[in-house]
Amino acid sequence: MYCKNCGEKIEDGGVFCPRCGAPVASDSTTETTVPVGQPDVTAPTTGSHQTGKDSKLTILFVAIIVVSLVVIGFSAKAIFFDSANGSGQQNSKDAPATQIDISSKPSDGSNGSDSTGSQGSSSSSSDSTGSGSAHGSSSSASSEAAAPAASAPAGPPVFTRNIASSEEPGDKVTPYYGPNNLTDGNARTCWADGVDGTGIGEWFRLEADSDQAVKGIKVLNGYCKSEKIYYQNSRPQKVTVSLSNGHSYEFTLSDTFNEYQTLDFGSTETTSYVQVTIDSTYAGNTWNDTSVSEVQVY
Repeated sequence: MYCKNCGEKIEDGGVFCPRCGAPVASDSTTETTVPVGQPDVTAPTTGSHQTGKDSKLTILFVAIIVVSLVVIGFSAKAIFFDSANGSGQQNSKDAPATQIDISSKPSDGSNGSDSTGSQGSSSSSSDSTGSGSAHGSSSSASSEAAAPAASAPAGPPVFTRNIASSEEPGDKVTPYYGPNNLTDGNARTCWADGVDGTGIGEWFRLEADSDQAVKGIKVLNGYCKSEKIYYQNSRPQKVTVSLSNGHSYEFTLSDTFNEYQTLDFGSTETTSYVQVTIDSTYAGNTWNDTSVSEVQVY
């Protein structure tokens, strides 16, 4: 007889197939005798053996696929994290470093002690300081808060134009007494008012192209061409200094020949002009013309 599982010939009385180990069917099982040289169309041939091989190959193939997927998965995960870390590092390199601004402008007090204050102190040994007090009201203080000095450019103030309410006509000795003499750096020239009397109410103004940070002015009072001429002409005594921001200050000048007098505001003001109005005068012993030789703004 033959094994129904693999077709191997089994000796009579055999209990298991000597090839595949399958149990031999009992006597009640119908056997089909396969003649020698002719295949049994009902019994399995080597195809069943091939099926076992195919099953093993299938399992091996599936295992290879599973292992490959696991490897691919880990590789993809590693690549993803590497890319993410690299991107993070690149972003951190590209981001600009936080910069701390150390060039911000100082407040009014510090600004005065650094630039304009040093200018005032350097000439204080030769200057006398005029006494004065702020003339602004509480509304002026609000205006000051609304116009901080930070809006003005850094550096010393620059005023480019001089105008006046009037000027004395020139003569044979001195052809010009106009307001440009106030900032020509020459103490032997002056501005002189051009009205009858001592010039009370007359004014001169220094103008800028934009707002400037100003702490005060320095005045070379009278006509300082010589000491004799100084006392021959009238000199301002009390003056009011007005600014474009609405603030004004009153000062009393000393009657001192050839000496700058500092009129300090006590704080940094932002203004596009500085106007000086004559409120009272020291009378000249020869002429009533009121004169000022030089004005400096700091």
